[in-house]
Amino acid sequence: MLPILWCIADGSPRMMKAAAIIFLIAAFTDFLDGQAARRMGMTTMFGSMFDLVADRLLMTPTLLYMLFSGVFEGTKQYFFLHNPAIFVIMVVFVDCTVIVGIYMFLRLRKVEPDVQFPTPTMIAKANFPFQIAAVFFALLLGADKPIVPAIFMWSTLITTPAAYITYMNKGSFVFKRALAVILGGSKK
Repeated sequence: MLPILWCIADGSPRMMKAAAIIFLIAAFTDFLDGQAARRMGMTTMFGSMFDLVADRLLMTPTLLYMLFSGVFEGTKQYFFLHNPAIFVIMVVFVDCTVIVGIYMFLRLRKVEPDVQFPTPTMIAKANFPFQIAAVFFALLLGADKPIVPAIFMWSTLITTPAAYITYMNKGSFVFKRALAVILGGSKK
C-alpha cells in the first residue's frame, strides 16, 4: 500500500499509472492467493480474516488518500452534490465495520471457541471488484475519462449497501454475542 500512496503523492501522470498498476497487482495477487487456498484445500479461519483485513488495508488508506489528493476531482460532475466523497465515506464506513466485526469475533471466540466466522456473502464478494475497478480507473485515466471510474463508483454505491445489509444480517450474532461478552466483562 505504501508504494501506491507514494506514487499518488508524486502526482505525475506516469506515477499515477504506476500506482494503478501496483494497486491492480496487489488486488490480483490477493485474489490468486484466495483461489489457490480454496483449490488446495488450505483455507483457514485465520486466512479468511487476514484476507478481509488485507483488503481493507489496501482499499481504505488508498481511497482516503486519493480523495484528499484530488484524484476523484474529475468524477465530481457525475455525483449528486458534485461530491465523490460520498463514495469514499460509504466504502470506508463498511471497511471499518468489517474490522470492528473481526475484533469482536476474536473477543467472542475466546469465550466460545467453536463459534464460526461468518463468511462474506455473494453480494459482498461481487462488490469488491467494483471498488477495485473504481480505484484502478481513477488512477489510470485520471481526469482524461472520469466517466469510467464514475461508473464503477456508482456501481459500488449501489452494491455496497446491499453487501453491508446481507453481511450484517449473516454476522449480526457476532456483534450481539461479543458485545454481551465485552459488556459482561468476561475475562476468558
